[in-house]
Amino acid sequence: MPWSLDQYAAFLDALPDPALVVESGERVLLINPPADALFGEAGPGAVPRALQAFFAPTEWDRVSGDLVGHLVGTERWTREVVCRRADGSQLPVQLSGAPLQGTGRGLALVLVHDATGARAARDRVRISEDRLQQAVRASRIGIFDHDHRTDAIYWSAEQRASYGWDLTEEVTLSKFLAQVHPGDVERIAEAVSRAHDPTGPGLFDVEHRIIRRDGRTRWLLTRSQTFFEGEGALAHPVRTVGAVLDVTE
Repeated sequence: MPWSLDQYAAFLDALPDPALVVESGERVLLINPPADALFGEAGPGAVPRALQAFFAPTEWDRVSGDLVGHLVGTERWTREVVCRRADGSQLPVQLSGAPLQGTGRGLALVLVHDATGARAARDRVRISEDRLQQAVRASRIGIFDHDHRTDAIYWSAEQRASYGWDLTEEVTLSKFLAQVHPGDVERIAEAVSRAHDPTGPGLFDVEHRIIRRDGRTRWLLTRSQTFFEGEGALAHPVRTVGAVLDVTE
């Protein structure tokens, strides 16, 4: 027998986390006290109300199609959005929803998690990454990342410029070695072998020459760290991350 709206209200009030019951993806029928407090204590007259009222107009335009589709669907879902409190301030939240089966009314239970802290952490990471990228560009330091499991190698734009490569050319270890100055090839090969040896510290710290595609000889300082997985005989390199600085001048 389907629950009544009063029974769902009692169920929501027993939940410690913010929660809503939404009808047909467009109307909030129930809101429990933790959600009421999270959204700015809208008060007992806040429901039923249009789901749209919980969003700034621009944010609703951005998420409404996808969000309403989730709410009237039959699957569980999670979505991160920016809602609006009663005082107009913004509130980043993660919404997790699931249909309430057997009601015959198209109801969905939606749990609300305050994502302010998570978003702030991501913003700090983004700012740090932006600063790092600016420092890399200013210092002309090349960055490379070698995934040993797939043998995929990433070279930054600065790294490619040091070798005279364009931005789309595929990077391989053999092509890199082909540009090492003949007088330094044996020394570089030995240093690479040592850095990839799981019994060692995984360090590569070498000053060496390369011959650019335009024929010019340049001196580079290359430093990297190789990371390993496994123990004993099963240990093997999984990733090498490093930086390159042109020290010719």
